[in-house]
Amino acid sequence: DGIRDLRMSRGLGDVYKRQDVFKKNVLQCISKDDASRVLFIQNAGIAFTQLCGEQDAAAVQTAMQVNSVTPMVLAEAFVRHVQSWTGLTKQMVVISSGAARRAIEGWYTYCASKAAIEMAVQVLHAEQAAQEHPITVCSYGPGVVQTDMQTAITACTVDVPIVARLKQMRADNSGFTPEKCAEILEKYMESDEFGKEPTADAYDIISKEDK
Repeated sequence: DGIRDLRMSRGLGDVYKRQDVFKKNVLQCISKDDASRVLFIQNAGIAFTQLCGEQDAAAVQTAMQVNSVTPMVLAEAFVRHVQSWTGLTKQMVVISSGAARRAIEGWYTYCASKAAIEMAVQVLHAEQAAQEHPITVCSYGPGVVQTDMQTAITACTVDVPIVARLKQMRADNSGFTPEKCAEILEKYMESDEFGKEPTADAYDIISKEDK
């Protein structure tokens, strides 16, 4: 009740245009006077599987813009807009990936782009700890989720271990459904643990719950 869902989903590679649209269509539509909580979830991401030396420069640039540069620019605008707000909960979640945390063959660009935004969130987390009215931020790894992006990855013909692993997981119908993924994230965001550390992972959260 009382929740306003404001979304952006198209043209995220156009950094300057997206920042302007974000300010006009999202930030200017929320006010500290009529909100008890402001939650910003950044979930945009694109991936392709190719070895270094076989990639198109334009594709690399687009992936870096969508996965790294645009989320950083939007985070900058969000922090600038709400930093001084008091009397309400302020949260930002950036959807990360295991690719941000380890080297995966075939994901030269995807790993680099997700690692970049995850490091940015870690820096922001440290900066917010020193703020008088901090924003709680977290880079969240959702685990393997049954999405269209995963379908596209398993359809590629590049012979690397990650493709074989995801194909097997798909055949076994393992991995999280989008609904289960959202359930885990929502529960985590409502918990006292949210944002204590700059990064979190769905598998670790489930493991702690099972103990």
